[in-house]
Amino acid sequence: MNRNYRHRYSVGQQFGQLAVGTTDGRLAVTYSFKDMKRISRNVSVPEPGGTLAAWAGDAEEPVWKTDLPGPFQVESMVLAGDVLLIAGPADKFRRESGGVIRMLSAKDGKAVGGLRLEAAPVAEGLAVAGGRLYVSTYGGKLVCFGDGSRE
Repeated sequence: MNRNYRHRYSVGQQFGQLAVGTTDGRLAVTYSFKDMKRISRNVSVPEPGGTLAAWAGDAEEPVWKTDLPGPFQVESMVLAGDVLLIAGPADKFRRESGGVIRMLSAKDGKAVGGLRLEAAPVAEGLAVAGGRLYVSTYGGKLVCFGDGSRE
């Protein structure tokens, strides 16, 4: 991964954007919020919905791009091999409505699966290890998916 690539698509959370990438720099995926809504003089919050875009190497244009409508709001992403997992509350303004995990092909951005959660996942609450997906939720639980079972 060269320095320009790191600078343009740094991994982590920034104002108005989330990003994940491979350590070798072959792919980075960004999520940009649709718009910001001012709720007070000094505070703005992202509107539900946004755009996912995947970048390969030093490409100037994304390999793929997809719009995600509200009320779903991406608050966590992780790459697991050829699968991009995105998660957030089913309804940004009603966290009690539970959560959603969507699985997309990292190659083309097409949906390959999804899960519904009883409680919304916390921001940056996804982790993948040992072939399992771990989700930290606002319900105070750590949920594990893998090997065909749910613990």
